[in-house]
Amino acid sequence: MAENSGRAGKSSGSGAGKGAVSAEQKIIETLTQQLQAKGKELNEFREKHNIRLMGEDEKPAAKENSEGAGAKASSAGVLVS
Repeated sequence: MAENSGRAGKSSGSGAGKGAVSAEQKIIETLTQQLQAKGKELNEFREKHNIRLMGEDEKPAAKENSEGAGAKASSAGVLVS
């Protein structure tokens, strides 16, 4: 029975003001923008300082290594006398 009275309170509270809903949406929108900006800043910092997490970017690194290995193999043939 306590649940029913709690629900009744929520129903009357949410119907009390549509302005409160738009204010909540504005706050959520602002926080979302701030979170996205901070995430972008974090990614730029990680790239600038070459910070990688374990298990992250393994496939792109492997691709770069294979390209580098190809370049080393062709230059290795030139360096051998």
